[in-house]
Amino acid sequence: MKIRVFLLNPLFYIFLLIIILRYIGTNHGFPYIYNVDEPTLVKTTLDLRFSPWIDRFDWPHFNYYFHFIFYWIFIKFRALIQLVGLDGSIKSVFPIIWDDPFIFYVVSRIINTTLSIVSVIPVFYITKGIYSKKTAIITAISYLLFPYLASHSRYAIQDSAMMAWLAFYYWFLYRYWNSKRIKDLLLSAVFIGLATGVKYNAVLFSSAIPILLFLQMKTRSLPEMLDYIKRNIVAGILVIGVFLLVCPSVIYYFELFWSNNPGVGIFWQLQANLVKYTLIETPYRAFLDYLDILKGTGILLSIGFILYPIFYRRLNITKENKIFMIVFWLISVGYFFYATRIVLSGPRFYLPIYPLIAMIGAFIYFELSKFKYYKYISNFYIAILFGVVVFQTIAFTQESTVNLAYFKYQELSKTNDVYIRGEDIERLNLVNNLGLRKLRPTTQLAQGNYIIGSRPLKLENAELVDTIEKMEGYNRLGPTIYIYRHN
Repeated sequence: MKIRVFLLNPLFYIFLLIIILRYIGTNHGFPYIYNVDEPTLVKTTLDLRFSPWIDRFDWPHFNYYFHFIFYWIFIKFRALIQLVGLDGSIKSVFPIIWDDPFIFYVVSRIINTTLSIVSVIPVFYITKGIYSKKTAIITAISYLLFPYLASHSRYAIQDSAMMAWLAFYYWFLYRYWNSKRIKDLLLSAVFIGLATGVKYNAVLFSSAIPILLFLQMKTRSLPEMLDYIKRNIVAGILVIGVFLLVCPSVIYYFELFWSNNPGVGIFWQLQANLVKYTLIETPYRAFLDYLDILKGTGILLSIGFILYPIFYRRLNITKENKIFMIVFWLISVGYFFYATRIVLSGPRFYLPIYPLIAMIGAFIYFELSKFKYYKYISNFYIAILFGVVVFQTIAFTQESTVNLAYFKYQELSKTNDVYIRGEDIERLNLVNNLGLRKLRPTTQLAQGNYIIGSRPLKLENAELVDTIEKMEGYNRLGPTIYIYRHN
């Protein structure tokens, strides 16, 4: 009976449709890769077939081992297909299954998409516990439709996975905050250890454990203080233990890990690779980054997140829930200003606070639900988010402008010299080792030569070139591509 009621509920089909949309387009770019971080994950994971040890620590290693489990299952499944003689018929329908190494990029993208979708579970249950089931449902739908989360998870990179493990950390810490069960505290420590095993900056969020444990104390008596210290020590040991368990190469290559070797040691990652903006530049950078978060989360919940400290005292929720949310609000804001000073940061650096933006900003839904036209307002907002994600999905299913530029290069280079310029197409060339000729300041162009670039060409003598084609990127991935011919 329960299953029947579940299947008759329109919400089930709404969630199902959103989830299907999130998986469409995970094979984008085929057969080329143009994200510079994807090859690191896929190639390092594939190398685990030959050795379980990893000798670089620019990123922790848990995600490599986690993805390797699914690579191994996929390889065995593919071998089974060949063993029973079905490879010929399946290959004719799904040739990508035997297209190495690209198929492993698809596998990793599917894993990342799954993790980001599963992270809605903590968002739902925390929001339900703090506000209401109605607020939790609309917040969960909004979270699954966060535009940047929906697009970013379609790449084989680390940030979506870290965010997912952090979401479960938030959940179990919330459960501990309400239940005081030591089991929930230990599980929260496990998940922050896993998140740190994906990216080091996840450990910054572990600061919530000692803060919340301190706020739980009532008398500040000596026995209570000793219990506070004991719980922090146990949680800390478990975090470190889980991190070492999922990143065993830290012990095997300890000296290499604890070094400043370029591209290898943790100090290189934490120092040389994290160049910071000046204090003068930071406010403007923070403004731009917040605009990225607004776009990435669909505006409404991000505004709610910012307004939370103003309204939280008036909210009809328990004092304990108010404290829990304000603690994580402060940690999120602190993390934002930490990340916004890093030159190499970008929208992906803020994914760890996306679940918190959804949960904390959800008070807007909670308050709006008291108004007469709440249903129409919330449905209209969800419809806008849904439209954005549908548009994104269509773009992921189209040939990217960068791929089209390469196909044009192949066509034109049969009879003419062709040169490339611009970061995007040069990245495609570098990552896929295509051997395309780069336009340099010293390049001597001759009549009939072509230039393919991802930014407009500016020459002192503009009459020397003709723009013969312009590929717009408004309905597909990639920038606008310009194709010029030298007269």
